[in-house]
Amino acid sequence: MIKWATKRLVQSRIKDWEQTERQLVRTRYGLLGGWVSIVVNAVLSLVKAGLALLTGSLSLAADAIHSLSDAGTSLVIVISFRAAGKPADERHPFGHGRMEAVATLVISILIVIAGFELGKSGFTRLTEPGDFQFSWLAVVLIFLSVFIKEALARMSFQLSDMIGSTALEADSWHHRLDAISSVLVIVAFFGQKMGLLWIDGAMGLLISVMVVYTGFKIARDGIDELLGKPPSDALIAEIKALVSEIPEVMDVHDLIIHQYGSSKVISMHISVPDTLSLKAGHAVSEAAADMVNERFCTHTTVHLDPIPKDDPEYSGMESFIRIILDGLSQELSFFDLRIEGAEMEKQVVLELRAPKGMDGKAQEEYSRVLEKRLMQAYPGVKEVSVNIGATFAF
Repeated sequence: MIKWATKRLVQSRIKDWEQTERQLVRTRYGLLGGWVSIVVNAVLSLVKAGLALLTGSLSLAADAIHSLSDAGTSLVIVISFRAAGKPADERHPFGHGRMEAVATLVISILIVIAGFELGKSGFTRLTEPGDFQFSWLAVVLIFLSVFIKEALARMSFQLSDMIGSTALEADSWHHRLDAISSVLVIVAFFGQKMGLLWIDGAMGLLISVMVVYTGFKIARDGIDELLGKPPSDALIAEIKALVSEIPEVMDVHDLIIHQYGSSKVISMHISVPDTLSLKAGHAVSEAAADMVNERFCTHTTVHLDPIPKDDPEYSGMESFIRIILDGLSQELSFFDLRIEGAEMEKQVVLELRAPKGMDGKAQEEYSRVLEKRLMQAYPGVKEVSVNIGATFAF
C-alpha cells in the first residue's frame, strides 16, 4: 500500500510539473508574439501617420490608425498571457487559462470600434472628396509595410497553431487585415494620380468594413471559447482509442471535455464486464485516467458502467434494441442498457444520444416507440425508461 501511494504521489507531482512547464512555454510564446507585434506596429503606425500628414491621404491616416489598433490589441495579448500564466488559486481552481478568451473578446471590441470610426471618416471623404499629394516614397514604404504585416501574421498564426491560442489567432487575422488595408491605400494613391478623387474615401470606407467584419468574426470565436465549444473529432477519437487499449474496456462514451486555456478537464464513462471486482474495476478506472492525463496533461474523472456481457438475455435485448434503432433513425446512438429487478417485474433503463438539431418532439416519439416495442417483445418487462442524453457528450 505504501509503495502504491508513493507511486501515485510521484505521478501526481510529475503531472503538476508537466502542466506548469506547459503553461510556462505557452506564456513565453504568447508574450513573444505580443511584444514583437507591439514594437513593429508602433513603428509602422508612426511612419504611416507621418506620411498621412505629408500627403493628406485619409485612407493612409485610416491605415495608420489600424496599425496603432494592432499595437493596442497586441498589448491586450501580453496582459492576457501574463494573467493566464498565473497558477490556480482558491477562486480559480482550474487556473486562469480562459483569460485568453477574454482577451480575444476585448480585441474584437477594440477592432469594431476602430472600424466604425474609420467608416465615418471614409463616408465623409466619399461625399466630400478632397485632393491629396501623390508620393512615390509613401507608396514604396506602404508596399514594404504589406510584407512586414504579412510576416507578422504568419508568425502569429504559427505561434497560435503551436499552443492552440484563439487570442493569437485573432491577432494574426488583425495583422493580415492591416496588410490588405495597406494594399487598398496603394490603390487609393494611384487612383488619385488618375484624377479619381473619390477613391480615397471609398478605400477608407472599404477598410472600415473589413475591420468591422473581422472584429465580429473574432468576437464570435472568443464567445465560443468562453461558453464552451465541442472538442475536435480527432481529439475525441484519440482519447477513445487510447482508453480502449485497456483489455477490460469494452466501450468509451459520454466523453465531456472542458477547456481552460492549455488545461483540460475530462470526464468519461467506460463499459467494463460486470464480473470485475470492485478493486479491479477501480484499478481499470485509475489506469484509464492516468493514460489520458499523461498523454494530454489533463484532469480526468472516469465512471464505470458494468456490462453483463455473458448474459444471454442482455445480449439478446441489446441486439433487438439496435435493430429497432436502425429502423427508426440512423442518427440515434445506443450507449448503455441496464436490466434490473426479478422475473415479470423487470425494469429496463436505456441510454441514448441524439444528434445536434434533433428536437424534443422527435426524441419523445422515438422514446415511446422503443418503450412499446420492448414491452411487446419482452412480457417480463414491467417498465422501460429511455433517457436521451445531452448532445455535448460524445
